[in-house]
Amino acid sequence: MHLAEGKFQTRVYRFAPEWQFSPWVSVVNILQFDSESRVLGWQGRFRWILQPGNDLYFVYTHNWRDDLDLLDRRFQTDSRRAATKFIYTYRF
Repeated sequence: MHLAEGKFQTRVYRFAPEWQFSPWVSVVNILQFDSESRVLGWQGRFRWILQPGNDLYFVYTHNWRDDLDLLDRRFQTDSRRAATKFIYTYRF
């Protein structure tokens, strides 16, 4: 790509497998690497529908930086976090 700041090229690789275990339980994974930042990222999302309108989510994210200076252990953990979310629908 050509920009006023200069020329660069990046490649993004992405793999996104999804599993639906039942109509109520599913898992989504996203694994992505880009050649510019040299970061490999993974996000896993678990969703459980307790009943329609009431959902429970668990999300885990992990990022690794590809450090070319460390030949014996190139991918170092850059960040990781987890979160949960509960959605409740009140019907009246």
